[in-house]
Amino acid sequence: MNWQQYLTWQQYQNLVLQLYKEAQGIGIVRGNVKISDKLTGQLRQVDCWLEVSIKGHHTVNILIDAKYHKNKINVNHVEGVSELAKSVGANKAIIVCSNGWTNPAAIKAKFMGMDLRLWSAEDAVKFMSPDCWKVCPVCDNGLIIMDSSGFTQLHDGLILWWLAGQCNDCQGGVVRCQDCGRELAIPYNKMQWCDCGHMWMFGKSGVQLYPQSR
Repeated sequence: MNWQQYLTWQQYQNLVLQLYKEAQGIGIVRGNVKISDKLTGQLRQVDCWLEVSIKGHHTVNILIDAKYHKNKINVNHVEGVSELAKSVGANKAIIVCSNGWTNPAAIKAKFMGMDLRLWSAEDAVKFMSPDCWKVCPVCDNGLIIMDSSGFTQLHDGLILWWLAGQCNDCQGGVVRCQDCGRELAIPYNKMQWCDCGHMWMFGKSGVQLYPQSR
């Protein structure tokens, strides 16, 4: 299966962040942060920022950039990340990419002291728990990551908890109602009821719950 067609670059970037967060004891990891440019003061976006304390005194700042490209990254990508790292005061830069790199890019990265790491779309999807993702049952052409959850207090005072994910292709999604245990595959802008009688829909703002009877 060609996972590249399912996973979006935003999802890949978030998974790279999660990968480094789960590396126990590696340091403090922050994602999608804004760091001031040392020269202009302009805020620059960084995919992943890792702070490692050396012997409890000196802090090493590492910039991690996720490149989710269909083709291999080239020298221009390496130079761009290197310039960004210098601008925000990173001590080191790492590029994590989904489809490898050209030989000139590898030579340039080595010269600049930059690390290149290969992490394919398939590896990224396998990194997730099997309960957290699925191929969209609505369109069979997109990926759903079950990354939305919430709770609602019902009219009788009870709490309804739910888990959901929206397809990155058709914008439909899947909802798991924890009250009745039913999992619903719901097309975009279509309403469906679970066995509890609650009504669910996926719209522009994601999953919408209408806790009412049929």
